[in-house]
Amino acid sequence: MSFTLPEIALESQAEGLSPTQLSEMRLWLAGHYAYLTDKLSQILMQKPAIWNELRKGVKSDTACERIWQQTKDGLLETSLRLKLKSIEKLMSGIKTRIEVMIGESKSLY
Repeated sequence: MSFTLPEIALESQAEGLSPTQLSEMRLWLAGHYAYLTDKLSQILMQKPAIWNELRKGVKSDTACERIWQQTKDGLLETSLRLKLKSIEKLMSGIKTRIEVMIGESKSLY
């Protein structure tokens, strides 16, 4: 099954999802998380060299970081970090729903 992040964010809130559907969503999120983490690591490997060049023209690290954040890679880094955080929250929420379903199936709730 193929998903998108916004689809999972909406669908995971729906009632009546089966544990199988939730686990498929969680598996897709895990794979997407790994893919985005790889993209982020590629940016972070290039960042020191670019950052050192940017730092030569400014007086502080903070000013340099602001310049970095305006670059294409800096914007992508910020975007990837936010997406990863979103995926972490979704995975946690889905895990909780699966655990509750397990408890309900054992009549623990």
